[in-house]
Amino acid sequence: MLLDTHRHDRLIGEWTRIQHMKVAEIAETVGSDDVANIRSDAQWSDHFSRILPDHVVESWPRTEKTGQLSMSGEVLRSVAAQFEVGHPGNPLTAVLDALAAYKKVSKYISSFGDSLLQKAHASPDKRVRARYNIAAAKTGRFSCSGPNLQQIPRDNELLGEATSVRSSFVAPAGCRLVSFDYSGIELRVLALLSEDKQLLEDMVEGDIHSEVAAVIAGHAIDKSTPEGKKARTSAKGVSFGIIYGSGASGLAVNMRTTVEKAEEYIAFWADRYSDAFDYRNKIMAEASRTRYIRCADGGTIYMGKKPELPQCANYPVQRAALSVMARALIRHKNTLDEARSRGEHTRTKMISTIHDAIIDETLTADADGCLILMEQDMTNAYLDIFPSAPIEGLVEGGYGTSWANLE
Repeated sequence: MLLDTHRHDRLIGEWTRIQHMKVAEIAETVGSDDVANIRSDAQWSDHFSRILPDHVVESWPRTEKTGQLSMSGEVLRSVAAQFEVGHPGNPLTAVLDALAAYKKVSKYISSFGDSLLQKAHASPDKRVRARYNIAAAKTGRFSCSGPNLQQIPRDNELLGEATSVRSSFVAPAGCRLVSFDYSGIELRVLALLSEDKQLLEDMVEGDIHSEVAAVIAGHAIDKSTPEGKKARTSAKGVSFGIIYGSGASGLAVNMRTTVEKAEEYIAFWADRYSDAFDYRNKIMAEASRTRYIRCADGGTIYMGKKPELPQCANYPVQRAALSVMARALIRHKNTLDEARSRGEHTRTKMISTIHDAIIDETLTADADGCLILMEQDMTNAYLDIFPSAPIEGLVEGGYGTSWANLE
């Protein structure tokens, strides 16, 4: 994928500015005498162990290797959420949030900063070439390395500042990037695997995330408004938490709410989508009995002597989504080969696959045609695995001058 090195260099400068800002926020409350090295998790562990009540320190998750207080962003936000609920306005909440934000932006810099620039500058055509490791995950999903393009975040507001890593990946002059992504593929396949008619109906004809958002907000939401969009995005955490086997405590952390509220959200989901919710238990029973789970593509996954519920909830869904995506890649590659043999789409090529999306690069004049071919191939691949499934709203995407600008 072609990287706009000048734009990306400016983006790194913005991240560095945010990083310095977070350091200053932390320094307002925690001095260098308390924590001399802000990057030292050991020093932060010692600091919080000294200043926090014993019951907080005792309940704080610890690292397996050192036994120190975990300083992961997730844990920091979790502790901050607890203080926010029980002690509104507590300055510790601001420190924990600022430290989590510092770690996040530092991760952006280390993972998506100079390393991407170096990859691009090392290539005469300024392209970043990643390695795809086929079936590397236990579910069969691909992993990606050198660099991991599957980790490139979607456009969002990073710590209150508008940033877009994907805008740095661009099409050459006279070309467009073309991409389709399976829309909500994990929830779709969960509905089909569990034969949950309500979930399938909401995925195809309704809006599951708006349904859940209305429960969280206590009233119907308008997803066209900024507030509605925010509520709908937050609601995704409930549905995907269900897929990944999260309990009320984990969901409470991610959604910055109480365990009781998280239990209410899960109860709503379990009631509305009872077959999908119970599917994990059926898979757990099968894995406990046979040590395997059967997959939509006819294969199996070995679960060991003691299968765990989160994996039983997630593995069948991920394997089914992978099965669809793998067939889409094969179909689309064959389609483009056939087109080139006829003298068509001679400059069209697949340049990346990101989870449930395919990205092509093509001449501007061929973009519309490329989009049609990609949609056909991805739809037919889905029907290969789920022959009678509805296909309305199955894929979404478009084409544009950058990865972030697809319409």
